[in-house]
Amino acid sequence: MNRLNKLLFFILIFSCSLHRHSANENQNLSKEQVKQDLKVLHYALRKSYSGQYFAPGINMKEFFRQLRKVPKRATRKKLLGRLQSLLATLPDGSIKALDYIQEDDQLTLPPWKFEDVNLEGEKGVLLKVIQFTSLNSPYWDQFQEKLKQNMSKSNFLVLDLRNSIGDDDSVGIFIARYFNGGVLRHPVIRQHHIRTKESLRLLKNYWSLKRPNQKFPFPEYRKGEAKILPIEFRRDDVAYSKKYAPDKRLYLLVDESCEKPCETTLYALEKNPHVSIIGEKTKGAIHFGHPGLLVLPNSNISVLIPTSYNEFADGRFEEKRGFKPKKSCSPELKSDDKLLKHICEKYW
Repeated sequence: MNRLNKLLFFILIFSCSLHRHSANENQNLSKEQVKQDLKVLHYALRKSYSGQYFAPGINMKEFFRQLRKVPKRATRKKLLGRLQSLLATLPDGSIKALDYIQEDDQLTLPPWKFEDVNLEGEKGVLLKVIQFTSLNSPYWDQFQEKLKQNMSKSNFLVLDLRNSIGDDDSVGIFIARYFNGGVLRHPVIRQHHIRTKESLRLLKNYWSLKRPNQKFPFPEYRKGEAKILPIEFRRDDVAYSKKYAPDKRLYLLVDESCEKPCETTLYALEKNPHVSIIGEKTKGAIHFGHPGLLVLPNSNISVLIPTSYNEFADGRFEEKRGFKPKKSCSPELKSDDKLLKHICEKYW
């Protein structure tokens, strides 16, 4: 893009950042309208997308070649479908095109729920995580005492992470620390952030929609700064003394809806000998985060563009592969753990 087009890009994303509602899916878009939307998307990806630097085997040159082949006359519905199909070819479970992005509902109830369980004559607790919302919510201040009260009278805990929503990875670590029984080492060793004027603008779009009452946490762009900023994780920072269930059995229920903070919880606890992870393979959307929001100016299609990359300490790359539990709640389940079978019968 030349300087004039760059200026146009910023005018467009500033003006469309407030226009986030669903449009008529049968809206007919002219050749020039589609062409402009594709140009804006191309530019935003080049300037902001973390996957182009870190996703193994990614071929952005081929992706952009296919993007240029998108039909220049289409209804909004057809353009959305074409972009969704094209973005799905990237080795990244977090980048996506959507009809529109909905504001987060303000919490009026706790994002978690406790329930007493009695199986095989043993007392336990079911903890259902409803939403991985920001730790700034006062409900998480109540979580510690509530968990302590419930675990004091229980022999096991069922942690149900299925169909949970939200995108705050720190909540996954926050929950995991209570069950580890010792030093909890963060599975991520380094987080790489794309630092451009464009990536910060898109981040602000997303933040104003999803965190309207919180201060934007990223510093302003400084001319000449490095395009990629690696942030080292102090992995022993989570050597917490809060150990409410170090020797009690913990059963995690997961399915294909599990992504981001849900998967972070799994990776933090996977080596704990007291933990059994049960269910279906997870989605595999854990490496790419800090999404920026781009609303295409003519079609009003929303595109979530990740601007960071999580580097795991053990070098693994699980994007779109997911976490596969060793046990599934199937009729063929074989286990010496009778409690596990009853949990499957009751909750699956």
